[in-house]
Amino acid sequence: MLRRRSLLALLTSQALVACGGANTDPNTPQGGTEPEPGVAPQPPPAPDAHERAIAATGAKIYGTLHVERIRNHPMAPQLIQMASQETKVLEGTGIEPLQDVERVFVAAKSAKDPEAVMALLEHHVEAERLKTAMQTMVDKSGAEGRWVEGEPYPTAIVYVEKRHSLVAAVTPTMLVITSPAMKEKVGTLSGASGIPEPIGEEALSAYVNQPRATLDNPKGTPPIPATIAYAEGTITFQPNGDADVHIEGKSANPAQARDDAKEINDALIEATSAKMGPVRVQVIKPITFAAEGDMLKGDRKVTLAEMQTIVSLASMAKKSEK
Repeated sequence: MLRRRSLLALLTSQALVACGGANTDPNTPQGGTEPEPGVAPQPPPAPDAHERAIAATGAKIYGTLHVERIRNHPMAPQLIQMASQETKVLEGTGIEPLQDVERVFVAAKSAKDPEAVMALLEHHVEAERLKTAMQTMVDKSGAEGRWVEGEPYPTAIVYVEKRHSLVAAVTPTMLVITSPAMKEKVGTLSGASGIPEPIGEEALSAYVNQPRATLDNPKGTPPIPATIAYAEGTITFQPNGDADVHIEGKSANPAQARDDAKEINDALIEATSAKMGPVRVQVIKPITFAAEGDMLKGDRKVTLAEMQTIVSLASMAKKSEK
């Protein structure tokens, strides 16, 4: 969905090595301090990295992928790639997103702005592996890659997939990946206390403010009514690989919500079907929305086989665009 990112065709990703103090040497692991004897340890601060990323980008689109909840899914590699194309920066570095990353958070101003995007990777990789991975990113970028001097945390410019990305290890467990244009904003993530754990059983959650204006509807996808103020959704995976999808959005009032639900349902039926001679055949069963007050709500169980079909069709469409 997003050009520089992809989060639920929204969501995305990066952050490496140690941070803290004035030490800017990427080869020097950072450590904490031991509490004084007899002094009760302070409770850890509430996670705030997501809030800092939203503020830094002015995000109207954001979402979280809880990687630990998709590790055993049959389509795990495709799912993490869809959720965060930024993880391509990690390829060949020895860092494996499915094994080494706990959560991915992506924030973007809009689908039409490829610069104001920030992806955060919360990981559990030790300092030595992180510094080696970050150096590998720079080396693989050739003349386009370099360390950025003068930052209070290890920062580099890398070149992957024909574009430049800024990679910053803002904390020992948080890697930020963004565009070089966001360099000054990355500083607001220094010392961030992490990404929140899931509230329920969801593996992925996403939010879009003013979706009609914020999202860049590709050709062939159903338009979103301008009266939808926001939309949010979750995906929860079952042990057999199936997924429970829940989406809801806020309309202007109950009457408008009913109209919006009908408009979206009609558009989805058309978008997920194909004309076969004199009849129209449903290729993919769409989610169906119903109005509840001024809210639109839709639930759909997607089987593993359907997921494989959807990913295959999306891959074919992407290839045809190229």
